[in-house]
Amino acid sequence: MVQFFDGLAGVSATLETVPTTVTASSLAGIDLYISARSSGFSASEAAALSAFETNGGALLILGENSGVGGSFNSIANDLLTALGSGMRLGSASIGSGFLTTPEVASAP
Repeated sequence: MVQFFDGLAGVSATLETVPTTVTASSLAGIDLYISARSSGFSASEAAALSAFETNGGALLILGENSGVGGSFNSIANDLLTALGSGMRLGSASIGSGFLTTPEVASAP
């Protein structure tokens, strides 16, 4: 995912694979912050992410189906609340196992 975004002209991304402390300096020089944390964000980290977003940065916070990793959704929702967002990740299931399709429709 990071390779895709880094390949776009004028965009740099970072993927947090192991939770580290998020600070203004750790966000410097990137346009997109991607996280799938299994532990929560502190108030100072949420403030750093809020400032990052206010200054034009983009956040991609990943969740998970509650049957697989429900803590990801609550961590994402806690961060969304701290950022002042009204958006929340919910739990939904469209079936068990992996779902596939034999074709992908083209864009209109």
